[in-house]
Amino acid sequence: MPTANVIRAALIQPTKRGEIFVLDRETGQPIKPVTEVAAPQGNLGPGERMSPTQPASLELPAFRGATLRESDMWGATPVDQMVCRILFRRSRYEGHLTPITLDKPVLIDPGSVGGVNWGIMVANWMRFPDRAELLTREEANGRKLKLSNGKTPGGDADRPMLNTPYDAYGGLFMSPLGIPCAAPPRGLIAAVDLSSGRLLWSKPLGTARDTGPFDIPSMLPLTVGTPVSGGAVTTRGGLVFVGASMDRTFRAIDAATGRELWQANLPRVGNSTPMTYRSPVSGRQFVVVAAGGKPSLSISLGTKLVAYALPR
Repeated sequence: MPTANVIRAALIQPTKRGEIFVLDRETGQPIKPVTEVAAPQGNLGPGERMSPTQPASLELPAFRGATLRESDMWGATPVDQMVCRILFRRSRYEGHLTPITLDKPVLIDPGSVGGVNWGIMVANWMRFPDRAELLTREEANGRKLKLSNGKTPGGDADRPMLNTPYDAYGGLFMSPLGIPCAAPPRGLIAAVDLSSGRLLWSKPLGTARDTGPFDIPSMLPLTVGTPVSGGAVTTRGGLVFVGASMDRTFRAIDAATGRELWQANLPRVGNSTPMTYRSPVSGRQFVVVAAGGKPSLSISLGTKLVAYALPR
């Protein structure tokens, strides 16, 4: 990347906290400043301690939502929205660095599926908090926690940490109807100018067409920003190709402006990172995406590789 008229080999590391760290690829030293910021403290139990600070990359955009508020809680009905608000008030939440402690359940935002997902510096990311609590071994044994089946969003509500003094119990912050308590959009895509650190554009990714309560498709083509799982690929010509969203759509986006230029329906959700190549035989450029679905997002599995190219 260009820095002060010098080209430096850089390593760009996105995190589940939604931050982007830019390091010198040869030395590991920060190219964009890294600052230690104060972190909330809490009760971890005997023999445990918390770091008073955490590293932060403050000169680049952070891909996480605004600090959660009780009034932000979401629901398909007034009843499940009320339950989300009650759960919010019964949880500890002091921003994105809130630690998990023995005192009470905590909200973790960005959650385990949130933060930056794959693509950078065009990044698709999620706003999807977790709600979790830390249990002593005695409490965990009393609940008879089970191993995750790997299919439930964010793992399972039961996650035993075998042969350790503690267990984490929790999962995605959802209403009784299985709808996220945090308001949409939940999946977004954005672009950053690394030289200036400026956010070029950001927009929701995915429509409500193939999602809805109880996994019933709403058939509404409204852009709501669905949960996303999968990366983006950017071409030298300035196109961003991305699947990832739950509406089974593959999109081409203008990297400079974020404007959608083209889309096509996939047989299943493109929960993968596309690739592009030029055929040595025909000289044509192809873009290929695996449309495999993802059970942990309640998406049925598929076995298709789908390729696209311009007309001859």
